[in-house]
Amino acid sequence: IYRDLTEMYGKNFTTLFGNTEKVKTFTLTGLGGQFSSTAPFNTGYQIIPYQLSDFVTPSQANIQSITGFSIAGQLSSTIVGNNISVLMPTGTSITALGAAFSVTGFASVSPVLGALVDYTNPVNYTVTAISGAVSVYTVTVTKPYVPNTEANIISFTYLPQPANGLTTTVTGSISGANITVELPANVTLTGLVPTIVISPKATINPVSGVAPGYFDVDDFTKQVSYTVTAEDGLNKPLYQVLISILRTTSIANSLEVSGSSLTIYPNPSTGWVKVAGKEAASIAIYNLIGVKIAQKDFTKGNTEFTGLTSGVYFVKTSSGAIKKLVVE
Repeated sequence: IYRDLTEMYGKNFTTLFGNTEKVKTFTLTGLGGQFSSTAPFNTGYQIIPYQLSDFVTPSQANIQSITGFSIAGQLSSTIVGNNISVLMPTGTSITALGAAFSVTGFASVSPVLGALVDYTNPVNYTVTAISGAVSVYTVTVTKPYVPNTEANIISFTYLPQPANGLTTTVTGSISGANITVELPANVTLTGLVPTIVISPKATINPVSGVAPGYFDVDDFTKQVSYTVTAEDGLNKPLYQVLISILRTTSIANSLEVSGSSLTIYPNPSTGWVKVAGKEAASIAIYNLIGVKIAQKDFTKGNTEFTGLTSGVYFVKTSSGAIKKLVVE
């Protein structure tokens, strides 16, 4: 490039970007000197650049692209158009991460290289070329989705259903994977619909809001099973629901057997329970799916049951009286 330095000031010239501008102050990088020793001191100067890259062509001056983007510890990063996606490991805090990136040409970027940025929401990176042209890149940082592993029945309720004789809300008692429900006398169980709340994103079969098929344990006790499947598809506990329909004459804590008192205590129990009475009786203990797990006979006095595991049971006498037993 040869230029009469003394005559540039105040003159019009064409810039690298095709604009005509009047020179006032300017900065030159390179080695200056006269190319002719015989020329007057105010003419014949030339600027010798340090290297070829000191010159920027018009096409280079307009480039504003991010060509690479990464965050330390990332699983992957991709650039599609002006969208950058970064995948970080599960559990990574994304509220203060520094990024490394590369750009084309002589563009500048904001936020700057290594700046700590909160990526809770997508972040815009502004790339500015030396010509002033601007591009905006949107960076989105995510973590692998972890499906919910919970598969619980949180509540089991019968709302009032007058057509079936149920006029009040009845909520079941949940103990582990066992649920007991006591319905008032004269309720028609066929077609009775429970409302079931389960863990987020889990599924249940039979579904909530549909009357299931109830199985008979005895004349006053019905049973139905529910399978809850967690979102991950691996956790699939089976819940047993035992539904007792109270008799017209309610059964008190002391059961009447052949006109004499039969007492069960303690209740709740920790695995040991004592049954006392004055008349002969046969005592059986059933779990919630109707399986008999223990039975004893006595003529009078008392008998004991030990080794009962945590859960809900029903104690049934030979006369047909039933009482719920809870083992904690």
